[in-house]
Amino acid sequence: MKQTDPQIKVRLPKDVMDWLRQSAEQNLRSMNAEVVIVLRERMTAETKTATERA
Repeated sequence: MKQTDPQIKVRLPKDVMDWLRQSAEQNLRSMNAEVVIVLRERMTAETKTATERA
């Protein structure tokens, strides 16, 4: 990702933050990279579901 990519601030409950931190560490990623991967996986799943319904 580039420095020029859009940025957002997000408030997370402690349990979600703890899960994110642990998941990122296990996958040897930054927390930012982990968030991006989780969101992309969700996008792919939703797109697949929408395509199957059509």
